[in-house]
Amino acid sequence: AQDLSGVRMLAVNVALAGVRAAPRDVAPVLVQAGQDVLLGLLELVGAFARVRHGDGETGYVRIDQVWGL
Repeated sequence: AQDLSGVRMLAVNVALAGVRAAPRDVAPVLVQAGQDVLLGLLELVGAFARVRHGDGETGYVRIDQVWGL
């Protein structure tokens, strides 16, 4: 099926990825996403992608923890 929203989706490719409050490894985790969870890509920020989780939460995940870039 074609994604009509135009939002590029990333899939988590590790057992558990932390979606963080800021694009830093030490930033608080807002939500954890399990393997194969889809996240909407908003922008790239260095080694992180700013994403939107299905529950509406936005944050940053390390790009080495997702697939689809």
